[in-house]
Amino acid sequence: MKNFLDQDFLLQTDTARELYHEHAAKMPIIDYHCHLDPRQIAENHQFEDLTEIWLGGDHYKWRAMRANGIPEEYITGDKPPYEKFLKWAETMPYTMRNPLYHWTHLELSRIFGIHKVLNPASAEEIYATCTDKLRTPEYRAQAIMKRMNVEVVCTTDDPIDSLEFHQKIRSSGCHTRVYPAWRPDKVLAIDNFKALNDYLSKLEAAAEAGIKIALIPKDNGKDVMIDEKYYDMMEIYTVENIRDVFEYAFVDCPMKQQYLDKLLPLTTDGKSSAVRLVPPKKVEYREPVPKEEPVVEETVIQDEVSVSDNQVQGTPAPQ
Repeated sequence: MKNFLDQDFLLQTDTARELYHEHAAKMPIIDYHCHLDPRQIAENHQFEDLTEIWLGGDHYKWRAMRANGIPEEYITGDKPPYEKFLKWAETMPYTMRNPLYHWTHLELSRIFGIHKVLNPASAEEIYATCTDKLRTPEYRAQAIMKRMNVEVVCTTDDPIDSLEFHQKIRSSGCHTRVYPAWRPDKVLAIDNFKALNDYLSKLEAAAEAGIKIALIPKDNGKDVMIDEKYYDMMEIYTVENIRDVFEYAFVDCPMKQQYLDKLLPLTTDGKSSAVRLVPPKKVEYREPVPKEEPVVEETVIQDEVSVSDNQVQGTPAPQ
């Protein structure tokens, strides 16, 4: 019987099979957006079980489980790992024709060598087999990435992250190059003033710690509300596209310039659209000057009266 999702999955013609197996399959993986934890990579983490590596932080799987009516305690709650996995196995048949279904079985096949379909009936065997493998050196974080020929990954990081684990990875001799990619979700939470103010305080703390450059989306430039002194301590730029990010995020080297030249069409007139923020103009508060009421001079017009004859001057006297 043909295995489910064999090596020719989605390859329906001879041309497709040749292009994949003879060319694409041999190329390294360069992943510019992922949700891998840089700490786990830096520490070459040993996963405890299949639940940890699959459900520990995968919000796509969480969303599918919630849509299937799984209680939150089995998703992000404190239920035991195996019970959480059983709920994912229970959800799996309902993800048919969703990429989650394909991704799950491709991982089982190509990483763990398991060609069975995941469902409640097969869950116990699959969990036990994968968990046993994950507890061996060949399935540590860096080993998995090396076996899958992952050359570059960009993690998802906050602009105020210390990047300490990226530095550890760089000095560890890890096969995979790991770069930070900023995702300033928290600075967009302008509807939550407390959270936004807390975040801006951390941004200021990052400047105090030595952060020299901060990049933010152009549309959020007006939302930056930090003390004026921090504009002198670090450079804050608004960016519109990936070229602007590369210009400031990459160190100066020939390869950097090659990337910038290739991405020139993304910018207006071939020039960078990044703009450095400057402190907002100070507005001096002045007490309002009370308005003076206009003075109205009253004019009284009286007829002149003759004291002698009590006649109004200018009126003919009676004859």
